[in-house]
Amino acid sequence: MNALKLSTDAEIQFRAAYQQYGKAILNLAFRMTGDEATARDLTQDIFMKVWENFGTFKGDSGLYTWIYRISLNHITNHLNRERKFQWFDLLTEDAEEREEPVDSHAPWQPASPGRPDQTLENKEREKVIQSLISSLPPQYRIPLVLNRYEDLDYQTIADTLGISLSNAETRIFRAKKLLAEKLKPWKHHL
Repeated sequence: MNALKLSTDAEIQFRAAYQQYGKAILNLAFRMTGDEATARDLTQDIFMKVWENFGTFKGDSGLYTWIYRISLNHITNHLNRERKFQWFDLLTEDAEEREEPVDSHAPWQPASPGRPDQTLENKEREKVIQSLISSLPPQYRIPLVLNRYEDLDYQTIADTLGISLSNAETRIFRAKKLLAEKLKPWKHHL
């Protein structure tokens, strides 16, 4: 009966954690992948891992930090697998089956030549920025997303990623520098 009570307590704590952090993890997954369906699948996988390992949480860090760390590891592993499969697919394709390659790094063009109202313009600007951020290498993209969208300070990012504070600062600085380079062609559009 005691094991049942512990299980029920753990389930209540897990549900509370899911309710409190589920949207943040879904947003993180979406920002890292750029695909809603993938983000939802990853979020479900992440919370399955959280549930499976909930009993191992020791409280050395905050619960949010622990879940974030699991999330980042899972999303990063997914991104690395996807990159490997893309290369594998490219290498195994017959030359006749290949279509003109899609250049994901090609500059984005505005949807219409006219200037829309300010709200639409801000949305388009953010789409461009998110697209360019998603093209950054994961080692720079992850800290930048955590800082820009999740509003985490450098120390929290360092703790979450398991890196030093100076390394977190350096990665965010380099990410911003790379992003600035990618934004140069958009100087007059944004």
